[in-house]
Parts: sequence; structure tokens; C-alpha cells
Amino acid sequence: MAKNKVNKTQLVKDYLQEHPKAGPSEIAEALSKYKISKAYISTIKSKLRNSGAVGSDLEGRSDLVLAAARFIRLCGGEDEARKALTAAGKVAEMLIDNADEVQSSAIG
Repeated sequence: MAKNKVNKTQLVKDYLQEHPKAGPSEIAEALSKYKISKAYISTIKSKLRNSGAVGSDLEGRSDLVLAAARFIRLCGGEDEARKALTAAGKVAEMLIDNADEVQSSAIG
């Protein structure tokens, strides 16, 4: 019988999104059933820090990071999420331009 594969890196990342200040010991204890070593967790945290994902301006804003992650997943990946955000930005610009026109005509 084949074992279900668990992505330990993703488990750690998910935990860090919910608990951005958590240290390796806390994470290892919380995820103890997956037998993830503190050294492995430290490596993941270091790589995340170096990539800017942890220790960035969003640190402590796990709500925003989680929302962004859900949005990316909903879109089917980062490329599709970027396309959707670009389109949303264009719609927002049109709405702002339209609102400015309406306001100008009401004043004049």
C-alpha cells in the first residue's frame, strides 16, 4: 500500500502564514505528527527570508498573505493571478476616470 505523500515544506509555509513569529521549535512541535526536524524548518525559514517572503513589509500580516495565496490558487497560478490583477487595475482606472467625468459634469 502506497503512503500518502505530504509536502513538508508547504506544511511549514502554511504554518508560518498563520504564525509568522513562530520559531523552529514551536513549528516542529505543532507539526510533530509529520516528523519535521527543527533544522529542516530553519532551512525553510532562511530560504523564505532570503526570498523576501518572511521578514518583509507583510510580516505579521498573515491575513493579507493568506488572501493572496488563496487568490493565486483560485486563479490557477501566479501568472493567471497577475493577469487578473492587471485586468482589475484597468477596470479600477476606468471607474475612477468615469467618476471624475461624472463629478466634472455635475460641477460644470
